[in-house]
Amino acid sequence: MRLSIAIPLGIKLLPGHAGAKSDSLDVLGLALMSVGLVAVTYGFAEAGTYDSFTNAHVWVPVAAGLILIAGFVLHALRIKNPLLDLRLYRNSHFSAASIVMFTLGAAVFGALILMPLYWQELRGFSVIKTGLLTAPQGLGMAVTMPLAGRLTERYGGGPVALVGVVATAVMTVPFGLIGAHTSVALLCGAMFFRGMGMGASFMPAMTAAFAALKRSEVTHATPQLNVLNRVGGSIGTTLLAVVLANAGRNAHTPAAAAHAYGTAFWWSAGMAAVAIIPCLVLMRAESNARKAARMGGMEDPDRVAVESGAVAEALA
Repeated sequence: MRLSIAIPLGIKLLPGHAGAKSDSLDVLGLALMSVGLVAVTYGFAEAGTYDSFTNAHVWVPVAAGLILIAGFVLHALRIKNPLLDLRLYRNSHFSAASIVMFTLGAAVFGALILMPLYWQELRGFSVIKTGLLTAPQGLGMAVTMPLAGRLTERYGGGPVALVGVVATAVMTVPFGLIGAHTSVALLCGAMFFRGMGMGASFMPAMTAAFAALKRSEVTHATPQLNVLNRVGGSIGTTLLAVVLANAGRNAHTPAAAAHAYGTAFWWSAGMAAVAIIPCLVLMRAESNARKAARMGGMEDPDRVAVESGAVAEALA
């Protein structure tokens, strides 16, 4: 489905250069980064099993993964065509967007594990009913994402992303106050509005990142933002699972178990709130890029960024 949308968009919107020679694959970089990320993610996942970050099953793979990632960074900065162009992070605009994507991935995707567990383990709902009760969040995203694209084209990605991030953080607060018998309608309503915040966050943040980049840099920027978002989701899921396990270790009553879920959601709200500051940086950098483009008579960066962001979102 996504490819059926992405391929026509790519053909229509992305520039083509017939006969252009593609860069050779950075095999060493691919090996270092892929193994390093897997090791770090596996180590954090083991923290949920052992309920501790100090266990050797946790810190050994994490340390090994970080060493491999550090090796990739040194390698990428030394060669001409690395797997991921880390020189893009010299651009404060792109760096801010990267932080937004990572923290949102941790807060949003990490929290996705909490509500299904709450519905099934604490409220005793079936799998089918649990799936239906998590649908409002997806519906909220479906409502907002088309609007976010139009608003981004008009006002820029930074302001829209900021509103989305703030809404996501604020609408996570009701879940921090969750109880063993909290109204299902209230939780579904909060999930719907949280989904709306999420839908106004990801694509505008990516679009704002593209606004200060050259067209030739978009191909390197897109995979990096997607990787950061997915890695953030993996790490956020693990951290929230550990927080939930630790908070619920001595929970012998439904009220105590609900409090454990609330603690994990407060962590999720904090992760989303961390993205607010880079969103402010993003707004300022994007505004400066638009002014510079208009003064120099360059192509409108907002239009280019929205086009690139739409294709990237379809491919993600």
